[in-house]
Amino acid sequence: MKDQLVKALVCQGRVRVYLVHTTQMVQEAHERFDTHPTASAALGRTLTVGSMMGAMLKSEKEMLTITINGHGPIGTIMVDAYPDGSVRGFVSDPHVEDAFKDNGKLGCRCRSWNQWNINGHKRFTYGKKTGQEPWSYNPVKLAMILPITSH
Repeated sequence: MKDQLVKALVCQGRVRVYLVHTTQMVQEAHERFDTHPTASAALGRTLTVGSMMGAMLKSEKEMLTITINGHGPIGTIMVDAYPDGSVRGFVSDPHVEDAFKDNGKLGCRCRSWNQWNINGHKRFTYGKKTGQEPWSYNPVKLAMILPITSH
């Protein structure tokens, strides 16, 4: 199946839904950067989210940059996202040692997010005016506010 990004409105247009299939994109990033599995998973997840966030931009003259620096062994993950859903990105240490959880799954969080923030900025051009809107997200603070449940 080729990569896809599908947008839909549900609940009488009150809720936007984004569905993505990005296996080929993540595989291409893995091959280009020769990433180990943990770095591939972390970069792939960020590329996927970037593709979805880029598709939310309102103008072809806008772009979004996502920077994750978790102060962990993987280093920085940076992704540029565009309104058509295309992305480009990199990870500082593509050869980080793989970490596995007790259940055998990759442990991306312990490799990239010891103490982390997600920072970024949206760049835009309207006529002759250009600008940037910075944003930041700290999931630790959000976790203190919202209960996190797993099913």
